[in-house]
Amino acid sequence: MLIKKATAEKLRAVADNMKEDIDHLRSGTRLVNTARRANMVASAEAEADRMEQTQKIHAKHCRCH
Repeated sequence: MLIKKATAEKLRAVADNMKEDIDHLRSGTRLVNTARRANMVASAEAEADRMEQTQKIHAKHCRCH
């Protein structure tokens, strides 16, 4: 699948900017885990995983151009 250079640059920028958000989700200060806090951590980890997958897809499309 070929994409325009401008689109590739936008995807590259999105992928690069996601790194900070991913790191923030993974490194949040953790208080003593209650069941609720453990669920919140699990949710943040899952969101970070989804964001990393999206980031990899964007980066892959950028390399094609």
